[in-house]
Amino acid sequence: STVHLESLNSAPVRKKQLELISKILLPYPNSILLGDFNFDSDQNFDGGEPTENKNIETYFPQQKFVDLWPTLHPDHKGYTFDTIVNLMLSGQTYERMRYDRIIFGSEPFKGNRWKPKDIKLLGTNEIPGIKNSDNAKVFPSDHFGLVADFVWETA
Repeated sequence: STVHLESLNSAPVRKKQLELISKILLPYPNSILLGDFNFDSDQNFDGGEPTENKNIETYFPQQKFVDLWPTLHPDHKGYTFDTIVNLMLSGQTYERMRYDRIIFGSEPFKGNRWKPKDIKLLGTNEIPGIKNSDNAKVFPSDHFGLVADFVWETA
């Protein structure tokens, strides 16, 4: 399933959204939740604690679900919103966040299961030959996309 959770200063709404989504996805043996979560994986935009990412751990138990980026690239932040790299965001306040993610859950079936193999950022380069009305470089989006590969692991 895909999400675009409530944005800006709406942490309580996002928490309720994640709770509802988890009730829908938890009964399925294999599920993927991906999209724009509108909160960073390591910090709250306002710097407060606890991080909103704790809601993912609460509603999507780690014994079943994994957040693909830190699982497969633990030494790379994987920013999907980056005012340094994405020149389409130039002039905005400095911000580097991982708002977008892929969360995956798979239960074994007769000893077999789906396993995440790789995850990559998409759209990290400008579109050649295209400028916006301010004559600035254009990227596919203000957020970088994600693509993941999975393999069927047999016992």
